[in-house]
Amino acid sequence: MPRIILLDEATANQIAAGEVVERPASVVKELVENSLDAGATRVGVEIRGGGLDEIRVVDNGCGMDETDSVTAFQRHATSKISSISDLEEISSLGFRGEALPSIAAVSRTVLVTRPPEAFSGTRLEVQGGRILSSSPAGCPPGTSITVKELFFNTPARLKHMKSKSAEAGQVSDVVLRLALARPGVSFRLLIDGRAGLNTPGNGVLLDAVAAVYGSGIAGGMLILENAEENITVGGLISPPSVSRSSKRHITVIINGRYVTNHLVGAAVLEGYGTLMPRGRFPLAVVVLNMDPRLLDINVHPSKMVVRVTGEDRLFNLVRRTVAAALRTDRIIPAFTLAPGGEKYTGGGLPAGSHDGPIQREESVSEAVLRYPAPAAVEKPPSGEGPGTFSAPGEGSLEARDNSLLDTAYPIGFLPPAYILAGSGKGLLVIDQHAAHERILYEKFLALLNRNRVESQILLVPAVVQLSPREYQTAEENLELLASLGINASGLGDGSLLVREIPAGLSEIPVEELVRDLLESLAGPGGPLSREETIKKMSASAACRAAVKSGTRSSPEEAWAVIKGLREADVPYACPHGRPTMVSITEQELKARFKRT
Repeated sequence: MPRIILLDEATANQIAAGEVVERPASVVKELVENSLDAGATRVGVEIRGGGLDEIRVVDNGCGMDETDSVTAFQRHATSKISSISDLEEISSLGFRGEALPSIAAVSRTVLVTRPPEAFSGTRLEVQGGRILSSSPAGCPPGTSITVKELFFNTPARLKHMKSKSAEAGQVSDVVLRLALARPGVSFRLLIDGRAGLNTPGNGVLLDAVAAVYGSGIAGGMLILENAEENITVGGLISPPSVSRSSKRHITVIINGRYVTNHLVGAAVLEGYGTLMPRGRFPLAVVVLNMDPRLLDINVHPSKMVVRVTGEDRLFNLVRRTVAAALRTDRIIPAFTLAPGGEKYTGGGLPAGSHDGPIQREESVSEAVLRYPAPAAVEKPPSGEGPGTFSAPGEGSLEARDNSLLDTAYPIGFLPPAYILAGSGKGLLVIDQHAAHERILYEKFLALLNRNRVESQILLVPAVVQLSPREYQTAEENLELLASLGINASGLGDGSLLVREIPAGLSEIPVEELVRDLLESLAGPGGPLSREETIKKMSASAACRAAVKSGTRSSPEEAWAVIKGLREADVPYACPHGRPTMVSITEQELKARFKRT
């Protein structure tokens, strides 16, 4: 008896379905993508029981005649490609010809369809992959597919499904991303009879974002816009004050297809840099358009994973585009002056921020609040106004929109840590510790990023006693320490002899500097690159050296902080992602004083 046999068609179809149809959300994705490829401008999705009981997708696309309807349920039947050469320039969302037969193999499916030029349509019933009936039907132009009792004949798959509410959430997520990928298509989602989404389909991405996330969030989004050779980057990103606890709100769209691409997601986060607090992630819709020949979308049956030729170039382009979009004073959090108390809004709150009425904790005298009035508003020296942002080794980006800081001048100090500044746009409240930390961070970063870091010889070499783990880390990284300006050697007894430190970091105690650096090097996630090590070292040194809360700044010191923020590449947040300032605009003050 032969050991190798050919599987029967029903078994083969069910196995193939397992590659394409993972859960109800997979079915919705495949069916909606078929609708989009059919030229639909309106797509309705309705699910019941998380999509396990019923899924219905209705569109106004080109429809099919009876012959094509029957053929569409055969494996590898497609209208998208005709030969292997077509795989090099795929512009459609589907092309494998596996969606309909795979879905029909594990469900009871009803297809009703009609081309616009036909007088009547076709109704097909399919169960477990077998066509039960085909008959004429009256229906509007387009296609309606109803999928019932998903996985009814594969109980092993069915028992691994999540709760109906969880599956419904997955379906909702898929439809939301498809709506963001195709703002020119009107989407309507019903979940157990309740409205889940309704987009206008007017082709405006901002309006699609408003339908998905709400008009409040959409109104604060920042525009992405850049191009390089045969790649263009567009889309919208949230200011740092609007964040979420996971990365799943970063939507990547390549040539109209929403995909999973960790490279682009990482580039977005790299673009935010220190503006985003640790553990928080932005809302982003990154829209990439490129030559189809640069893409390989034939990687996985789900078509969610896409390989891109020239990933390093794409990463740097996205990172620079995001960083440039964030160079604006629009990301400064603002107070909304509402009756009953001032509330911090800024379009959204970082985790742990207080959004209730601000309570005065201590009585502050007028003398403490006021600085001597300046004879005239100081202006930046010639050539020191807003210029172009240029990261190390990169080309110039657009000039930063920083008019709020450019016109700022100190008018007082509010204990324990706030500089009050007037500006051409209203009032700025500056956290002097966070602001000083940002200024020092960029200074240390520039110092340590040089090809050769200048060292300062210690008058008396410092001996730093280390734990066994710290000592091992130090011995393994002596060459890296030397490249950062720290000349040290092990003494063999678990201590480190430090002879030189970076010249610009002399105000940091040697032991604290070395321990913080070794802690970064020995942290979780494996060895850090030199660039990441420099960032961590600079952030730690800046935090230790920055002026502490409770220290009252003089007018001269306040001027120096404002000037330092003007000159900073990223003046809006400290290295840990906390805001350096919040603003109260002139319009908000007028509203409060009823002057409008």
